[in-house]
Amino acid sequence: MKTAILDERVNEYIRECLLRGSIVAEKTAAIDLGRGVTFAYLPDRVSEEATQFKTGGLFDLGEAREAEERVAAEIASYLNEGTDRCVIFDDRVHDPGGRFIEHAFYFHCQGQVFLYADRYISSKATEIKALMRVANPWPFVALLTRWTQKPDFTRGSEISVSDVMQLAENIEGVIVNAWDDEGYLIWRKQVDKVTAL
Repeated sequence: MKTAILDERVNEYIRECLLRGSIVAEKTAAIDLGRGVTFAYLPDRVSEEATQFKTGGLFDLGEAREAEERVAAEIASYLNEGTDRCVIFDDRVHDPGGRFIEHAFYFHCQGQVFLYADRYISSKATEIKALMRVANPWPFVALLTRWTQKPDFTRGSEISVSDVMQLAENIEGVIVNAWDDEGYLIWRKQVDKVTAL
């Protein structure tokens, strides 16, 4: 498995996924993706030119699982870099007050559900992977962001639009699924280094 830096051709697909997402994802679609870097964990035999993001068959099952584990580790690493950092996952399957996986922390806004993790809640890669699986319908959208002023909320709370919008204004990373759910595209606003985990 290699870490492949991808060119600007990925931006249209990422933007398409964001526009099909939540109110936060839709607002995030307006960011300049050219001001960051996009990469993916790809099998060694797959070219960085693999831009048919809706078509699968590039990863075998083991490679798809390894890509998922590396993305979960990437998210966990991000969360552990600061106390204000968090990740939110669009959840288009569940309704507020519905049944969730045992340890899922979530909030909702205007009827939209967001799975949530920070360094204090689910910051281990195995816990992140479980959240990724709950949030997995196409398009899978995970947003790496931070709070300017974190509201006081508990599991299942409704939070205000302004609280949700501060997350959209502080986006530092976007992760969407690709290649028919076999892999992921990871966009980071600031990347000091990109190395295989």
